Amino acid sequence: MSLTADPTLKMEQVDLTMKLRDGRTLAGKVDHAIGSPGKPMTDSQLEEKFRRLAGRTLSPRRIERLAPLLWNLDDLDDLDDLSPLLSLLRTSRKRP
Repeated sequence: MSLTADPTLKMEQVDLTMKLRDGRTLAGKVDHAIGSPGKPMTDSQLEEKFRRLAGRTLSPRRIERLAPLLWNLDDLDDLDDLSPLLSLLRTSRKRP
């Protein structure tokens, strides 16, 4: 396999050509990747991505408590409820 960067493409673009062992060639181009300014994620896609990535580190219980807080950051008076849910270190405080 070899990769060649095309400096004329924007960060959200992909132009891919694959030559298979059986001789076939597959090609595809994406002008605006999902999550780019030209194709922003829906709220549903964003939350699914958050849950998938946070699940690598945080417990399902923490994710369930954290997701609604993150959607409503503007409504929080302070970060007291948010900070312990984001912490990866165990402390003497009761773990959420």
